[in-house]
Amino acid sequence: PLYVHAMKCHAQFGKTIKTLEAAGIQVMIGPIKKLFRLVEKMMLGRHPELGCGAVMDVVRALVVCESNKLIAEIIEKMFSMNKQITVEAVWSRYGSHKPGDWLDVKLIVSLAADPNEHKMEIQIVHENMYTAREKLGGHDSYANMRSLGPGLIRQVARRVLLALLALLPHRRRRPLPRRRWACRR
Repeated sequence: PLYVHAMKCHAQFGKTIKTLEAAGIQVMIGPIKKLFRLVEKMMLGRHPELGCGAVMDVVRALVVCESNKLIAEIIEKMFSMNKQITVEAVWSRYGSHKPGDWLDVKLIVSLAADPNEHKMEIQIVHENMYTAREKLGGHDSYANMRSLGPGLIRQVARRVLLALLALLPHRRRRPLPRRRWACRR
């Protein structure tokens, strides 16, 4: 259901969040998170016992602002958009950061009209932080640290697959019929 809900609300979320664009504010709607990364976050995240409930950024957006004043204005505007979205949670890494940490404000929101209340993430960041991440290699080092190499990923993927299979309802398994599929052009 998580992926189905994400696909249903992705387009409306994009339209709603794009209304925030203005002078000095750039809004980027991310694609739906890849399945492998979703499973990785479920199993290796801070709260693996929550499963899918721990992942709130399958649908996501990045808002890049030229100044801290614009960041504050965007947050204020998000709370005033209560007919379109509901702000579920706010995390700020501005007050409790260490040197070298990523600085942003993260909002977890849902569409007001969504009966499933699918949680989505809006990351609000200063333009200088975004430049450091995207153009100076900051994101590459984060990705390398996160994955810790392909060998570990294969081990984790196997464990995750076995865990997911264990969660499926037990039913009689029929062997797949052997067919040759012809490629049609």
